[in-house]
Amino acid sequence: MLDNMQPDDLSELDPITQAVEGPIEGPIDGPTEHDTDPHRQKSRFKVWAIRLLFFGLICVATIIGGLVWILSLATAQPEFYSEILKKDPQQQMARGAEFERQILDMRNSMQLQDDWSLKVSDEQINGWLATTAKQNFPDLFPPAISDPRIVIKDQDVTIAFRCDMKAFKGVVVLRGQIFLTEVLNKVGIHVHSIHSGSLPIPVASVATQISAAAKDADFDLEWEMGGEFPIALIAMPDQLVNLGNGNYLELKAINFSGNEVEIIGKSHDNSEKAVQEKEDK
Repeated sequence: MLDNMQPDDLSELDPITQAVEGPIEGPIDGPTEHDTDPHRQKSRFKVWAIRLLFFGLICVATIIGGLVWILSLATAQPEFYSEILKKDPQQQMARGAEFERQILDMRNSMQLQDDWSLKVSDEQINGWLATTAKQNFPDLFPPAISDPRIVIKDQDVTIAFRCDMKAFKGVVVLRGQIFLTEVLNKVGIHVHSIHSGSLPIPVASVATQISAAAKDADFDLEWEMGGEFPIALIAMPDQLVNLGNGNYLELKAINFSGNEVEIIGKSHDNSEKAVQEKEDK
């Protein structure tokens, strides 16, 4: 039946055409008076215009829906990050106090011997970030970064934080592996991925912004993009390793196990008194 129908007769199958023109009457073979009727031609134009309008609306709706979906992915808060932020404040305070005691023990050991070590868990670090660091060190991170948290699973480290910038507001998640380079007090990070919410971000596209943020925090950061994963190379700032009077700290190793990280180092006393004592020996 469809093979014997003329193009105009397909209006029987088109609800839009029928709504505008009404049903077709008369023989289906040969020209009809409708073909030259100006009212009929005007109706065809109305059908075409309506179809074009519907098509445009569908395209606009699709684009808007896609943008909303991308925006929802970009601003979505990862579940693990939400769970960390929901931790009981008293527990966070207790874990933060444990972190500070570990730091104090490390400092005391430095005064007694050259070799020292520090072992802390991600829960202790996060407790300190949520309490003491937030209250006593408000300038520890750039103004655009807030609520940083860390998750350690053996060698894999995940860092998440809120970002509040003009161009973007949401949660940024960085996953990778941290290692100590052969250069004195320079740490490397194999960056496996960076996400804005649930949306992956190419590292190369944000490397410049990350370097600028690190510079604001007095960290010297540079990138190596050649391997399987980009590598961020971070030189420890002087205020962390320079003790004054020629004394400095040397990072010897960074080890990960379970949800803990162990930092092993050595104190170097190059003051005139220390040098003289070594010479006397």
